[in-house]
Amino acid sequence: MTRRGSSRARRRTVAAALVGAAVAAVGALPVEGAPDPIRVGPGPVAATLHNGAYTASVRIAPNHGGLVLSTFTVRLRQGGEATEAAVSARFRMPSMPMPQLSLRLSRRGPGLYVGVGRKLTMPGVWEIRLRAAPHGGAPVEFVLIDRVGV
Repeated sequence: MTRRGSSRARRRTVAAALVGAAVAAVGALPVEGAPDPIRVGPGPVAATLHNGAYTASVRIAPNHGGLVLSTFTVRLRQGGEATEAAVSARFRMPSMPMPQLSLRLSRRGPGLYVGVGRKLTMPGVWEIRLRAAPHGGAPVEFVLIDRVGV
């Protein structure tokens, strides 16, 4: 390799490392307004999370690591009333250098959202961020730390 080629390769390597570090740092920052996470698992998940006037009742079944189809159910309420929103989930395993996974939940009834997918792909600790964007309102986020078993 020429001197010029090795210099370019070094610059690309350094640039890639800096971009990777920046992406990792941004992913690790808490979202403003997000509540403290609720810890769940191992085993079945049935948890109620609060953020301001919003409440999300969350169920995950089964709560197993591997290439298993899991159902993620969220019942969203604002002040006791069912809330219509666009609901999605992001899954991240903080101990592993892997990309985060996402899932859009479909409306199944007033304030009821369900998504099915292979998202908890291995046992361990997962961060699950649920994001609800109520129609006509500001988005709200709920955070679970899920210890997924086998």
